[in-house]
Amino acid sequence: STLGVPDLGAQGSGAGDDADLSASTLGVPDLGAQGSGAGDDADLSASTLGVPDLGAQGSGAGDDVDPSAATTGATDPGAQEARLSLDDIDLPGATVVPFDRYSYRLVADRTLYDRGTVVSHCPSLAGLARPGLLRLNPRDLARLGCGPDDMLRVSSRTGSVSLQAVADDRVPPAVAALAVNTGGADPGVLIDIDAPVCEIRVESPTP
Repeated sequence: STLGVPDLGAQGSGAGDDADLSASTLGVPDLGAQGSGAGDDADLSASTLGVPDLGAQGSGAGDDVDPSAATTGATDPGAQEARLSLDDIDLPGATVVPFDRYSYRLVADRTLYDRGTVVSHCPSLAGLARPGLLRLNPRDLARLGCGPDDMLRVSSRTGSVSLQAVADDRVPPAVAALAVNTGGADPGVLIDIDAPVCEIRVESPTP
């Protein structure tokens, strides 16, 4: 009586006693009354069987299952069509600046050993850094008529520097190369950050 089940001993204590073990006595629904055949539509829902409906409360991994594409990770065909590709982006083309026959196109590059922090603070490497020289194509350097010790004046619309030049067959004609952060002439003095290219004038030494 405490556990909520009928006292079978009160109804019959012997093995042959007609103990009432019917569904109504045990407190469970009589499925036979609802349908005794295999094909009968027996109501086996949680409310009929007297057990809690786990689907209504949430069964753990299946709690609040959202079958939408965003929850399941499925790809939405409409979302793919809305994505942008590189063909949809209109990028501005590079500005083409024609060469000036009286100027050189300046290229600022770097060397392995410069005045950077690592090299400067390493005693075995600090002595390998050398001041930068203006590197020109051998034909351009010959046309200027300067020697290895001559100082050239290099100018642009932002500034001017004086430095020596050296022939370098890796430099194309009408191009001048000058390394940055070498402790010598700074190419940043000549560069206009608002201009697409940097044109410089190189003046040969006066006799």
